[in-house]
Amino acid sequence: LEAASTVEKPKTGITTFLIKISVRDPQSSKDIKNVKMSWQKPDSSFAGESPYDLYDNGKPFDLNPSRWQAGFRGDEVEGDGVYSITGIFDPSQPEGQYKLVFWAVDLVENKSNQIVHYIEFK
Repeated sequence: LEAASTVEKPKTGITTFLIKISVRDPQSSKDIKNVKMSWQKPDSSFAGESPYDLYDNGKPFDLNPSRWQAGFRGDEVEGDGVYSITGIFDPSQPEGQYKLVFWAVDLVENKSNQIVHYIEFK
């Protein structure tokens, strides 16, 4: 897992950062159905679309709504087993500790162990 541990609150606009997790399956990468991430805020509520899909599609980050929905989340290399999403903070989001939980699901719905990561937004 590669992700920031601390993100500084922007005065205006947005701050973005790439979140990447390497996923392997004993039956090959073709057996991975999806990789998910829940995004829990400091007040224990969840971000609007949580859980989010992570992508291994090589598509760059683009916030245009139609491109975002088409998987333009900031993945660097298609098919390398590294699933990615771009994290976004803006000044309206509460400061504090965000809890990110990651897991993968294979084609027969087996769920991997979860990996937990915390980001301090200040």
